[in-house]
Amino acid sequence: MGLFGLFDNRADELCKASRNGAIALVKKLLEGGVNANKYGNDGKSSYKKLPISCAIENGNLNVVQLLLDYGADLDEGRPLYIAAAEGNIEICKLLLERGAFVDGTYDTYDGSGKSAEKFMRTPLSIAATHGYESIVKLLLNNGANIEGLKNNKLETPLAQALLYCDNSTTVAKIFVEHGVSLNLHLCAGLGDLSKMYEFITNGTSPNKLEYDSFGAGYSPLYFAVNCNKLEAVNLLLENGVNPRESIFSYPNKKKHGEGDGVLALAIFKHGNLEMIKILIEKGADITQKVSYGKSLKEFAVMHNRHDVVNFLKNRI
Repeated sequence: MGLFGLFDNRADELCKASRNGAIALVKKLLEGGVNANKYGNDGKSSYKKLPISCAIENGNLNVVQLLLDYGADLDEGRPLYIAAAEGNIEICKLLLERGAFVDGTYDTYDGSGKSAEKFMRTPLSIAATHGYESIVKLLLNNGANIEGLKNNKLETPLAQALLYCDNSTTVAKIFVEHGVSLNLHLCAGLGDLSKMYEFITNGTSPNKLEYDSFGAGYSPLYFAVNCNKLEAVNLLLENGVNPRESIFSYPNKKKHGEGDGVLALAIFKHGNLEMIKILIEKGADITQKVSYGKSLKEFAVMHNRHDVVNFLKNRI
């Protein structure tokens, strides 16, 4: 390997040049023998990265192409995942054309340094979470596993979109069109009333909490409120859901306590006054304290939900 292989600060130079899009310098370093797959410090992060990761994070398509021409690994350091997370469809296309694994997971580690399987998020998951419709379509059309890599309905790409994407409606429709499997929770987030009714009449409890691999539990009502599906909320309430019951639970209740409740979620996510009125009419607890001991009215003020504040003025 030689001294350059052991103590080569040119790897840092390559990472910095890749981050900055300095393609002439990148080419000079590669031609000078710097390994395209050597981790280096890009001058911004507290940890070392691959040059291709630095280039992707900063949208430098030409640098990515050059690094690939010089043997950059298509899967080491999760380049496709990073490109999907950045919403860069051109880099995603390039990586897929060159043969990147479409379901390459985000590499995270537990305390022992071993890969932690419960974090197995794919490029499709992260694209769905951010609502990147074009990238979701691209990945599905290139064979991405629509269900993700884990046998857990709360950790499918669709579930991640419904839980974390602020505008999940369009991206969720793509998954439905591609035949994703569903349960009551997902249907509540989609606002699919006919399928919700079918699940309930076939015995699925509308109060049931489903748990992810971290131990966090979510109810169908959580999904309906989180995704602003008023009719789905109505259907659940009409089928016996008690809005005072927990819609969300943490794995460590002693440390974190229960979730803040359905009204806090409704105020925080969308501030849908009609939904909030219905939840209160059906018995949701308007006296419940939420984060940091705030009242619901104070919580609404904090999130600039002025119509909700006016509605709550004489009720709390």
